Amino acid sequence: MHSCSRPLLCVVTALSLCGCAEMAGPRVDTSNVEAVRKALRQVADSAVPFRANGQCRFAVVHDSGRIERFSLPVNIFVNPPYEIYMQGQVGIGPGGLVFLGADQQQYWVGIRPQLNSFWWGNWSSGYDGRLPISPGIILESLGLMADADPNRIRLSAQSGRAVVTYLDANGRARKRVFLQQGTARVRRIEYLDDRGQLAASVELARYERLTEVFFVPSRITAEAYEEGKRTCWVRLSLSSIMHRRYNEQFRQRYFRRPEPYGFERVIQIGQEDLK
Repeated sequence: MHSCSRPLLCVVTALSLCGCAEMAGPRVDTSNVEAVRKALRQVADSAVPFRANGQCRFAVVHDSGRIERFSLPVNIFVNPPYEIYMQGQVGIGPGGLVFLGADQQQYWVGIRPQLNSFWWGNWSSGYDGRLPISPGIILESLGLMADADPNRIRLSAQSGRAVVTYLDANGRARKRVFLQQGTARVRRIEYLDDRGQLAASVELARYERLTEVFFVPSRITAEAYEEGKRTCWVRLSLSSIMHRRYNEQFRQRYFRRPEPYGFERVIQIGQEDLK
């Protein structure tokens, strides 16, 4: 993978929906692992389709240690539980684009002209965590967290928060979800690599109501790490957030993987090493 590609993937990933004062989250017994699992499932089941636009600000740490900062406008379309499309324009002219998307079968990320690369993969072949920040992480940040095997969940407490740890088939911790004590409101998500080291984190705050039962965080800050060092951080502020239904014509255009025309590099996740 290009030395800058992993940090630049952060461009497409941190969501921040600017909103009003935060409302209290749904109450749950955060000492009961089954109650917590069901509460998170209920949050995902209550999600509604929406759209928003806004401005993304992010920073990249290059190999030399130099920090480069960017700002770009973005549009996002979400159709729970699987479909998402997000696009931002980089620089002047139609050629500079950063976009990502996902449907029930696949996910994809494209960046040009900086990397001129297009990545895609199948959910059935494994989680897209090989991208440090990914379409899957965005969906989980918005509350669309997949249900988990109750035998692979552990519950603990840390600094006044309930911590839900998700294990893989080998019993290794792969994800930690931090909940506001006594509620199902997610405050932080940590994604761990094969060695148990922090690979990516997401901070969630200022939840805003979209419907009577569904709330989204109005600010999401994401960070990616390699070998314990932060490689990028992102804050994306969105406005004009509104509930929207998508017809089939829209879904076929935006929620289906596009052909990677015009990209120099096309990478299928799992078929080529990204490092």
